[in-house]
Amino acid sequence: MYCALRKKENLKELKAGGAAALFDKFREDVANGRVALLGLTEDVHREAERLGQRLAKSKSPLLLRSLDLIHIASAVVGKSVEIGATDVRLRDVASEIGLRVLPTR
Repeated sequence: MYCALRKKENLKELKAGGAAALFDKFREDVANGRVALLGLTEDVHREAERLGQRLAKSKSPLLLRSLDLIHIASAVVGKSVEIGATDVRLRDVASEIGLRVLPTR
């Protein structure tokens, strides 16, 4: 996650020092239980495969990279109602399957 934030900082989408500040906030949210980290369990793996196959077979295929599928599958398996994402395709798929996508736009 830190690398993704640094990329945004390098692209000037975040102010200088913004990546470190956001990552610190993320770690604080994890420590306080506001964000749950899930491991790559067999359930997450199966859900990512199921979701990938479903998306590829839809009328307008929504194709995601494998790590994005794991991100969404983790939210589904963890029974989350929302997901944090900035990637457009990931946001589209998450919204399509009923997750509230943060940050809102």
